[in-house]
Amino acid sequence: MEFGLQMKQEDYHIFLAGPGGTGRTTFARLKTEQSAVQENTPKDIVYIHNFDSPDAPAFIEFPAGEGSLFAGNIEEMMYEIKED
Repeated sequence: MEFGLQMKQEDYHIFLAGPGGTGRTTFARLKTEQSAVQENTPKDIVYIHNFDSPDAPAFIEFPAGEGSLFAGNIEEMMYEIKED
């Protein structure tokens, strides 16, 4: 698990197997939380409608924590447009 969490290669996955009730979920949560504290906080990614290609959403990256602020502002703007 620790080796897998250190892999920075794209499309690398970790698969845990074993009988139920053996602590797989608890172990995975503990190890991922320990690993996450050592990493930089990832950027927020907000998906938006892509008018040029509606089947392929576009996205905007924001510093961590600011994506929800943007989404809230958009929601407020849409409410105001409906009211007008």
